[in-house]
Amino acid sequence: MAEYGAAKNVVVNLENDNAVSEDPFFLVRVIEKVKSPWLHALPDFGNTLAAYEEAYTYKGIEEMFEHAYNISHVKETELGDGKDKIAHVDLPKTFGIAKRHGYKGYFSMEWDSPGDPYAGTAGLIEKTLKNLS
Repeated sequence: MAEYGAAKNVVVNLENDNAVSEDPFFLVRVIEKVKSPWLHALPDFGNTLAAYEEAYTYKGIEEMFEHAYNISHVKETELGDGKDKIAHVDLPKTFGIAKRHGYKGYFSMEWDSPGDPYAGTAGLIEKTLKNLS
């Protein structure tokens, strides 16, 4: 993928999206093994948290931000696989991780929480700006 991306002048980002096949530690191992400037991590604030315990999740996010380049997905909550667990993201902690790693890419807003998506996204943007200042 990295070679194909390089040939097309496109950066490939690997997201911690699926807890089994896209585990953050697995993705980091792939990125470190490939060692290509065309392959980076795309940290998603909530996906891993919905499937694993907090300590595992935030360590995974930490390692993902070591290899992040141009985009990260900001979320406030994430539904677990069984839809009975709602994981709540510690936004100050997660933005702190991004800052420690000198992340300068984009933060996209993803509203996966219950309620009005317009008001929720606006609130998420406000919280993001607060955490970035």
